[in-house]
Amino acid sequence: MSAASPWLPTNCLVSRQAAAPFERIVDAWAGEWFADTGWRVLGTWDAGGSPDASGWSVSRDAARLRIKVRPHALRSLALAVLGVQEQARYTEQDLRLMRRVAGQAIDDLHARLEDGLGPAPSQPAGCDRDGTRIHTLLIGIVGAAQLAIECTQADLVTIVRGTFPASGLLAALESRGDAYAGRALHVAAHIGEARLSLEQITALEQGDVIMLDRQCDEPVHLMVGEQRTDLSFHLAERGGRVVLEYQDMS
Repeated sequence: MSAASPWLPTNCLVSRQAAAPFERIVDAWAGEWFADTGWRVLGTWDAGGSPDASGWSVSRDAARLRIKVRPHALRSLALAVLGVQEQARYTEQDLRLMRRVAGQAIDDLHARLEDGLGPAPSQPAGCDRDGTRIHTLLIGIVGAAQLAIECTQADLVTIVRGTFPASGLLAALESRGDAYAGRALHVAAHIGEARLSLEQITALEQGDVIMLDRQCDEPVHLMVGEQRTDLSFHLAERGGRVVLEYQDMS
């Protein structure tokens, strides 16, 4: 049986707070690579998947994270790292330098993000998108997203869960509870148990008594579906019908 995937309510995952751990990682990365730290997290997680549709290509694809870049993003990244302005023409040597610088910066960002996710069970390389919701984070300068970071919902929850206090999660779950509050559930009374062989069952006659494992003055417990609860009741009679009287045991 596979382990349950970590979970947070959807409204937590699409909130600005979900991006906070990544903002700290990106800020530290930008602070070391750029003279002008204008490169930062621009957008929150988008449960719909890829941002803006077209024009993005995959730069790094590992087991848990995928980094996508816009056209010319690597050049913009290299120029920002080198602290120089855009020029009309570049030599082949300039282009090689920019590719190397941008590649090193992205490798460092990728390593920092992977470290932030912590250890994970082994899995094949490549971000698994079959039947899994993918979330995206945009990084760049104001008004111009250059990088997109993708990860699965389970990995997103792993890194952001600590930013949500338990009280906040309970508040986030209220809407889910409200959705189920009006649904009718099957309930039953659990009054006791006994073990009989098939031979004993088939030999039962009128007037036979089956001894249960409970005393007469012990409360019975409410069953919701197939689950026994700790809610205690006493059997009673109202208008010729068997009823349960709730006993507050607190």
